[in-house]
Amino acid sequence: MKLKSILGLAAGILLATEGCDKAAPEPVETRPLVKVGQVRRNVAFADELGVQGTVRTKNSATISARIPGTIDAIFVEEGASVKKGTALFRVDRENLDNAVRAATDDLRLAKAQLEQARVQNEKASLDAVRMKRLFASGAVTKDQWERADVAAKTTAAAAEAGQAGVTKAESGLAVARKNL
Repeated sequence: MKLKSILGLAAGILLATEGCDKAAPEPVETRPLVKVGQVRRNVAFADELGVQGTVRTKNSATISARIPGTIDAIFVEEGASVKKGTALFRVDRENLDNAVRAATDDLRLAKAQLEQARVQNEKASLDAVRMKRLFASGAVTKDQWERADVAAKTTAAAAEAGQAGVTKAESGLAVARKNL
């Protein structure tokens, strides 16, 4: 019986060690279950991209008035599309009307000053001619004749300046009227 138990024990050890030499079986790959359905043709996909930032216009312009003043009325909304020559706003008309009245008064004053300079020039020219004759006859000194001649030339220059003043006042009036 001793022999049987030794043989049984040896067979058990042999069996136990026999399984240790073999490698573990490799796991079998299993595919996941897929749900199959029919194709739908009317499915709409939206291409969207969420971003963060600042939106700017492609074209923009800085505007300003040709003349200073208070804005009386605005004719377009911010961001509206406009064409060249479109009135965007109106400046206070009262100041513009006052500017036209002032320019008209300046023109009237310049014309009066021109007329005064012409009259003085006419008188000074006559005096210079008279003094020249008197000097030729010996009735006045050369200094008196020269003074009369200088006065005639001075008043002629004043008349030219008066004409320039009229031209300037006319230009000022034209600008004031255009600003209306």
